[in-house]
Amino acid sequence: MLKQNNLPKLPRSIVTLTLILILTFIFLSRWFIGAPLTPLDNSYAHLATAQTISGGQFVETSLYNYLLAFMPFPWLLPVILGLLSFHLLGRLLEKKLRSYALFLFIVTPLALTLFTAQTQAALFFPVALLAFLMYQKGNRFDFITILLGALLPLIDLLAGIVVLLVMSLYALHEGRGRVAGFFILINVLFILVALFMGFDPNFSLPGMFFGELGDPYGYSLFIVLLAVFTMMSQIKSLDTGHVLLVTLLFALSALLPTLRPLVLVPLIVSAAHALHEFATKKWALPFLKQASTLLLVCLALFVALSHAQLLIDSEPQPPIVELAEYVGLDVREGGILVSEDIDGSVLFYSQKPVVVFGYEDSLFSSVTIDASAPVLRENGVRFFIVSPVLEELAWGRSERGMRFLMLHNEKFINIMIVEEYELWLVLPE
Repeated sequence: MLKQNNLPKLPRSIVTLTLILILTFIFLSRWFIGAPLTPLDNSYAHLATAQTISGGQFVETSLYNYLLAFMPFPWLLPVILGLLSFHLLGRLLEKKLRSYALFLFIVTPLALTLFTAQTQAALFFPVALLAFLMYQKGNRFDFITILLGALLPLIDLLAGIVVLLVMSLYALHEGRGRVAGFFILINVLFILVALFMGFDPNFSLPGMFFGELGDPYGYSLFIVLLAVFTMMSQIKSLDTGHVLLVTLLFALSALLPTLRPLVLVPLIVSAAHALHEFATKKWALPFLKQASTLLLVCLALFVALSHAQLLIDSEPQPPIVELAEYVGLDVREGGILVSEDIDGSVLFYSQKPVVVFGYEDSLFSSVTIDASAPVLRENGVRFFIVSPVLEELAWGRSERGMRFLMLHNEKFINIMIVEEYELWLVLPE
């Protein structure tokens, strides 16, 4: 039997402290093992672009990379933007659900990646939240709302166009034609400019989509299931159009990862409703409620800590950084040949062209210098990093194919070994 009870308090300070402790755990752990503070290989494409910008060169890229170029400590930027997002999200949420929703937000894999890795979503999310907040304040803030909306496509073109379209539909529905008109005009202008410049959408292929399955930019399956369960239990009271819109954006976010933090918001709100209902009921067997509460909290923290460990173990790790830095300091020109498992930090630390070959590529099965030399020459390769994964998948840890050639041909010189990674120099013809 369930009886009504007063809402137990979950202080926001506890939620904030939990977030700080998780982030501290991630950064201190990476520092302790000697890895760079910034996790995930994709981060280093942003860092390399920002480094180019800071050198005075104009690059057609996200506004995020220009902001990153002016940061003396790049690893701090996602932390600052993450805390800003946390604050703005708290301002937007309903008071009775605020602490629950914020707690669910900070334990999602997507949020932890947003707070630690370099990704344009880290800037897109708080700008979009601030635009929504200004929109809610009424007509007096229309100019600021429109200005913030215009920044979104500069951070991520496709995600920005989608968000502006959604906001224009909401504005039309609420009779705010001026805001809707400006958003539509901005969208049209960006689309025309993109078409004129030959913009390539370059959609991201969907990964595992859920953090529990190893996708660092994925949703939490725990949160999604809790949200879906809540929506199904309240289906009669929900706005059908709103549910369809969230479902459509959820599906679209498979191709546009920058949208995911925004799509996560209605999911955590729905899941927070479930926690709210759970917390406002008094159970006839109090120990059962306490056990269930403990189970939910432990499950949420387990998801968060599992993803934190994934970020700690992610590339770049010390061996790759050491090899890439060595190549970067070397005066000889030429690119670096790597296999698919080598991360993007090589590009950042070496500042040399990186050529990526798949494990099945015929280059790795080549047994003669006459067959491999043209490929290496065409791609400007002077260095070759051999990883344990490449050695296993391409050569079965035996002397065959290019592995045999490297070990027995004078054109290849092994110049450095760090743990299980090898750096080879390819001599010019």
